[in-house]
Amino acid sequence: MKPKLQALLVGINQYPPPVPPLEGCVHDVGQMESYLRSNSGDFNLDMEILINEKATKAAIVEGFQRFLAKAGPGDTALFYYSGHGTQEDADPALWRFETDQKLEALVCYDGIVETERETTFNLLADKELRYLIHQLSQKGPKIVTIFDCCHSGGNTRNTYVAEQMAGIRQRRYHPSRLSAACPARPWEQFIFAKEVSPQKLKTEPLPVALPAGPHIQLAACQSSQSAYEQKGKGAFTTGMLQLLEATAGQISYYSLAHRLRYLLKKNFDQSPQFYAAGASEGDLFQGFLGRKIEGTGLGGNVIYNDKAGWILDLGAMHGLNESVKQVVVKAVGGGAPITATLGRIEPDHSILNFGPASFSKLKAGEVYQAVLEGGLLAEPLQIALDGPEEALAPLKASLEQQPGISLVASGTAADYTVRAQPRGLIITPPGEPNQPLTRAIEGQGQEAANLAGAYLKHIARWSFIKSLYNPDSYLFNGHPVKIEFFRVQPSGSLKPMAIEGDEVKTEYEKLSGIWSGRVRIKLTNQYKRLLHVSLLYLSSNFQVYPRLLSETVIQMEPGQEAWAFEGNNIELDLPRQVTDYKLPYSPGYFKLIASTQEFDVSRFEQPPLPAPSETDDNKLRSIKLMSPFEAVGDDWSARLVTLLVRNPLI
Repeated sequence: MKPKLQALLVGINQYPPPVPPLEGCVHDVGQMESYLRSNSGDFNLDMEILINEKATKAAIVEGFQRFLAKAGPGDTALFYYSGHGTQEDADPALWRFETDQKLEALVCYDGIVETERETTFNLLADKELRYLIHQLSQKGPKIVTIFDCCHSGGNTRNTYVAEQMAGIRQRRYHPSRLSAACPARPWEQFIFAKEVSPQKLKTEPLPVALPAGPHIQLAACQSSQSAYEQKGKGAFTTGMLQLLEATAGQISYYSLAHRLRYLLKKNFDQSPQFYAAGASEGDLFQGFLGRKIEGTGLGGNVIYNDKAGWILDLGAMHGLNESVKQVVVKAVGGGAPITATLGRIEPDHSILNFGPASFSKLKAGEVYQAVLEGGLLAEPLQIALDGPEEALAPLKASLEQQPGISLVASGTAADYTVRAQPRGLIITPPGEPNQPLTRAIEGQGQEAANLAGAYLKHIARWSFIKSLYNPDSYLFNGHPVKIEFFRVQPSGSLKPMAIEGDEVKTEYEKLSGIWSGRVRIKLTNQYKRLLHVSLLYLSSNFQVYPRLLSETVIQMEPGQEAWAFEGNNIELDLPRQVTDYKLPYSPGYFKLIASTQEFDVSRFEQPPLPAPSETDDNKLRSIKLMSPFEAVGDDWSARLVTLLVRNPLI
């Protein structure tokens, strides 16, 4: 039986005064409807559409709680909105979660109504959407939200400015107030008011007081940008549907959003945003609306930009450098490959150069992917082999063909040693034959060799991210973002933890008979410009987790603070492998990346490798997851801080 797709589509052109009308939102909904009906072979489609006066706040809330709630496990619930976005002043109870003290909001049809006596506000705020999505997630479906409006990168079209050059307008509403935000509402007007009190939000972390449900979000722009429409069409929706049609829907959320980002840059100052909120590893690399696709999302996307030319969405942060001699570009729909060379390499993307003959074969509207020879997102590893030669022969032959792997003699400065034992292959530190780093790989034939090679590739990616830094940084004097660790005391107070040489050392404490502990992490932008910031967690089992912050990459204004896990406690775990092998510390690594340019770290994410002990699979990590001359230009920086928690049993 095919899964269901419950799709709630909302579009508003005509608003009551004083909200100015839009032109393309109803058209956008019609295009979305047409696309879904024409591409519904993989699921049973059930659709509800709210247009103009039917798109009241009450109707949208009911659409979530009644219509979308029909989706269950294995199904997909899609919410699409095209219309105005705005901001409203936040209640003081929410200030610690909103550094600008404002909420992002959708302007429903009855969101702002003006009469002779007063103006009333009935907006659908981002925290209300959070509440609705969490309710919906309890039913078990995959949830996808798409917003073609302004202030959408943080919720969930911008001030209606009179500059409508060439038929371009913005989808944003600002009231005529200096704050450029709608006034704060009485608490009882929030749809969650009966369940969530202001006091609860003042004293508890946001994930506890108002949890978020797992979902994929695609948004037209950053919260500080405008979403544009031109010639009666939303730029974001039009571009998205063009890419979906060009790829026959065989595209991941990641590739879709990345291609859109570069596609729109040529005409509009809007940068589509995407993230997986609370979703499982790799969800961004799943096919759009659950369609099956090939690949893991690690291939490069190639898109044409009128200003920059042909762009590859891989850059210095992904290991791309001048040593890459050529890039092979292939059209998704087939055709002969085309060879390019690398031009300028930026942190998150690169410029491709084509010869005249190759350039004439390219079409600006075509969808292309890049094929690069090894070394991408991988640290070169030196591997020693230890054991009977015949047992290691398949592995040796396999590793000799694997890019980035160098075989060295045992006893030399190897990064890791693969040892052949009677029970199979184990990977260990070079001088620790009895300290496996992963589950033993059973057997010693080709299948075991292939799996060992896959483990080493996984480790090489982890090592690359762990050692990532910018040797050519020139704007920053030190790291531009301050990171602070705090130990949560039994009383709930926070005690600063010293960082010495990029290491933080602490102890476990016994709580209810279990070795545990609680810490919190705070970031502060110390630089004079807005920065894009990400905080990654790397476990000793080779996991890379990019969602310690509210999004994989957040924007931080000068002086702005942000807390990991939205201010929630980070619980310390004592992994069994630390006690079994009498390791002095349980290590965890935090990679802090900051850039003046937008970047993305979704490609970095990877799950942990199987733990050495079968009973240790649920304890894979040490934390529970959850001048007179002024330089100008762009720069990026990375810092690794290691948290060492002492083994209390030795």
